[in-house]
Amino acid sequence: MEWWVDGFASGADGVLSQSGSPDFLKNVEGGNALFSWIDNYCRSNPRDLLPIAVMNLIIELRKGTRSLVGYKIDPEYTHTSPDGAITIEQ
Repeated sequence: MEWWVDGFASGADGVLSQSGSPDFLKNVEGGNALFSWIDNYCRSNPRDLLPIAVMNLIIELRKGTRSLVGYKIDPEYTHTSPDGAITIEQ
């Protein structure tokens, strides 16, 4: 799913930049910040589908929300399960 999130966000960024919108991904340092935001959103909105979560992420990034800018997740707080899913402890 992480690849899908990356691809969708990158695609939206590319399409929007064609219409003159600023690059909303330029200040995000690595995908972990995106995935952490998505994880938190999905925990808070368990009935929403993943595309809805990503669209809300894009909305926040386009607003210039500082919650992701420069945000990095300390590896000490992550756990990767045998199936490759990454869990971020809060």
